[in-house]
Amino acid sequence: MDWVGIDILMLVLIYLVYLLPRWQQRREAVLKSVLCLYAAGVLYFTLMPIYLPIPFLTLSLDVWNINLMPFSDLILHHAGAVREFMLNVLMMVPLGILIPFIYRKKFAQTVLLCFCCSLCIELIQLFSITKLSCCDVTDLISNTLGGLCGYGLFVLLRVPLKHLYALLPGGELSLPFLTWPRFVRSNTAFMLLIILFVRSAAYCFLTL
Repeated sequence: MDWVGIDILMLVLIYLVYLLPRWQQRREAVLKSVLCLYAAGVLYFTLMPIYLPIPFLTLSLDVWNINLMPFSDLILHHAGAVREFMLNVLMMVPLGILIPFIYRKKFAQTVLLCFCCSLCIELIQLFSITKLSCCDVTDLISNTLGGLCGYGLFVLLRVPLKHLYALLPGGELSLPFLTWPRFVRSNTAFMLLIILFVRSAAYCFLTL
């Protein structure tokens, strides 16, 4: 079964039903849609398909692999360590640009958010039963460094980014489902998240 396809479908539905109707202006919708697309890409390459373990059934402390020594792979010259480090840095650069551009966050707030996002990814990977239950502090550092570099690029490109923003189509969004009651959108998004959890649980039972 294509579990990744199910995850992607659920994310698309959450975007259409819950997120997009919250954005009233076209420019806001374009920028935040880019952020959502970026977030989906990060999830795809780092976590999907997400299989969270069922306590006492699939959770095993014996398979946890936690590396708390920074840059150990680089120091030991492991194959692909430099490439992995650079990719982890590059992965968070867009977030370091988009967060201050869209939400007007300061330097410390942006870097802290990048750190928290990376920490969440590492913790989910640690508990996931399909990612070798691995958590690496080097990934956390490199991701945070990427967010810092992204903010630096935002500062350098602030003026061109403002001109680019001015070129985006203005006005209000006009979509049929914008008229759906808010509680309907919220409950629908909640149900989609429940489906994701049930899908993860189903996989766990099938692989016992």
